[in-house]
Amino acid sequence: MTTNYDYAFKNTISQELNLEYVNKSSEDIYSIRRKIEFHINNQHNTNIWHIHGEIDKPKTIMLGLDHYCGEIGKIDSYIKGFYTFEKNGETQKVDSIKKKLLKNEFDEISWIDLFFNSNIHIVGFSFHFSEIDLWWILTKRARLLRDNEVSKRIKNKIFFYCDQIEEATKGLFESVGVTVMEFPHNGDYLDSYEEIIEHLKNKMPVHNNGYK
Repeated sequence: MTTNYDYAFKNTISQELNLEYVNKSSEDIYSIRRKIEFHINNQHNTNIWHIHGEIDKPKTIMLGLDHYCGEIGKIDSYIKGFYTFEKNGETQKVDSIKKKLLKNEFDEISWIDLFFNSNIHIVGFSFHFSEIDLWWILTKRARLLRDNEVSKRIKNKIFFYCDQIEEATKGLFESVGVTVMEFPHNGDYLDSYEEIIEHLKNKMPVHNNGYK
């Protein structure tokens, strides 16, 4: 997942790893399902989700409060199971996150699912309080963690990496189930990122194709 609007990640992955990709984005304004699929040997391998829009579609770029609030409405509908979209001329409906957790069945319709079924490592992102869409998801997830019916079904972890953080902000992250990972630096962000990358390499499994 990336909040960046550009295609730096896509270009780097496709060029350095020589992978083919397909832009599967079909939304005109919001970015609930906005993704780029990568393929190895004609098989779907992984995705990049542009959760705040992409540069080639200016109307999707999230900048103002109106856009953020509209996105939250879509996210809330998706989590509650009211979200619909058109595919091949037919209306598609998704199950609520709670129902997906109970059935232990997730799809790849939206990046929102990842906050409930995949470990997430947040790097190079300030996670300012203005990012109300993401704080909204974390709050919803925290509520489900207190729901006896599904709490044991949420087994994924969310980590936020930073150089330093105020105790009040750290406490807020922890209150919504996010683990804060502090990697202090002396002004050299490159060294800090490299340290975090090495840390992540030891945490992430290697897939059958050899890529992390």
